[in-house]
Amino acid sequence: LNDSTLLWETYLSTYTQTGFYLIGSLPPGTYRLKFQEFATGQYLPEFYDNAETLESAQDIILTAGELEENINASLALPAVAPPEIVDITPLGGGWFELHFTGEAGSMYQLQKSLALDGFMDLGAPFECQPGINYIPVEQDGPKTFWLVKEAP
Repeated sequence: LNDSTLLWETYLSTYTQTGFYLIGSLPPGTYRLKFQEFATGQYLPEFYDNAETLESAQDIILTAGELEENINASLALPAVAPPEIVDITPLGGGWFELHFTGEAGSMYQLQKSLALDGFMDLGAPFECQPGINYIPVEQDGPKTFWLVKEAP
């Protein structure tokens, strides 16, 4: 944000051979920086000094002819909601349908246990769809416990 115009200005950075990003040709002034990755859009944006909003960002004052160093940011991935079994519907003949929710696009693994002494994978990992997902499962003991977890 340029303090003289109160408008957002976009400057592209150059990645240097020494592992740093360089932004050149900034006029002197007071700035608040927003770091954002545009290539994939998978990372959360961040303002300078780990701030979450423009108002809480730390000012950076640039003086003509000086190099401002150690302006760092580390963009994070958004938190993924863990999968949750929300219902089990009997289908008959020892079969049930598990209803679960999770993060659309995330990969999950169905597991089961007969005595809660350890879970084993059932089938291959699968991609979670938006909304409620349905998985048919068979109960093969007096008690069967199912678990949906993030796939490795």
